Amino acid sequence: MKARIKFEKGGVLRYVGHLDMMRYFQKAIRRSGIPISYSQGFHPHQHMSFAMPLGVGVSSEGEYMDIDLEEEINPNKAVDDLNSHMADGVRVISFRYLTEEDGNAMSSVGAASYFLYLKGGEGLDGDLLMSYKNERFDGKDKMLITKKTKKSEREIDLKPFVYDFRLFELDEDYSKKMQSLIPDYETNDFRLNTGDMGIYLLLSAGSEENIRPDLFMKYLTGRKEDWEYLPFGIHRIDLLKKDKDGGFVSL
Repeated sequence: MKARIKFEKGGVLRYVGHLDMMRYFQKAIRRSGIPISYSQGFHPHQHMSFAMPLGVGVSSEGEYMDIDLEEEINPNKAVDDLNSHMADGVRVISFRYLTEEDGNAMSSVGAASYFLYLKGGEGLDGDLLMSYKNERFDGKDKMLITKKTKKSEREIDLKPFVYDFRLFELDEDYSKKMQSLIPDYETNDFRLNTGDMGIYLLLSAGSEENIRPDLFMKYLTGRKEDWEYLPFGIHRIDLLKKDKDGGFVSL
């Protein structure tokens, strides 16, 4: 039987890469006594797959991992057992069994939602961002930009792959949420306060076209520098798949 684990990643562990996170969960699952199934052969490995790798330095409240189990266990106990072996910065949110309609997490991803904030703990300039939005997003039929990969580079139109883009003010609950996931970012007094401006993005992800938030922001702000010089931090809210009506639902 298959189960899907949802977890969040923040704090200093957001600087841990994808392969190390896989090893981390392999050890945590073994220590927690979860009856995960193993492959056959001389070097058996756990049957585990992540929905989509998270970039180094990016925090998240919606990461997913599918595992195969040898026997059924209580989902609530599984969450408690796993969290008893989690380090600060990683917390398991849910554990549920999959149906045939759910599909594989990795192949199901069709979009990802993000919250973008200004590094250093200040609110974004809402007026400046609104002018960017009006001029370079709402007022454009096409958003042409060069997308580079390790093997090639090509020009693409971002517009069809940006499903939602809006500015919003942080409410009290979300500012507290972000404070717990991205504390002390670059300063010892990092704060995202209630009323600060942030950016919400819903972007294409997965096999069709994977659009990174930094690519979108480089186009929007007209910056040509590499990502590390942009002043925006990224927080992934959730991973989504297409539903029967053509919309998106959480994994």
